[in-house]
Amino acid sequence: MRLCDWLIKPHNRIVTSFDQAGDAATWLIDQYDMACPSFHLPDQEAKIGREHRHAGAAEALPGGTDIQWGFHLKGERFVSMGVICCPNKHAPDYKCPKGRR
Repeated sequence: MRLCDWLIKPHNRIVTSFDQAGDAATWLIDQYDMACPSFHLPDQEAKIGREHRHAGAAEALPGGTDIQWGFHLKGERFVSMGVICCPNKHAPDYKCPKGRR
């Protein structure tokens, strides 16, 4: 599956949409912050860290690069979070979701 294929999923699978890349990067780091206390290996994640992830997302999203992060959590759980740009450079004909916030 390509990340851009999220755009063809049912709209109830898409949590929100943004008009500005900076708002999307802020939302993504907020999701990270909510998951952080449950990270299975927080010391390993700290090697990359919040600030590096946020800076990378803030730089990549305005250029149309999709972001996908995944983390193993305590209790054998896994969380995946991402931002898919739209229009998407890999699937320019896919419709953009609107109005979910």
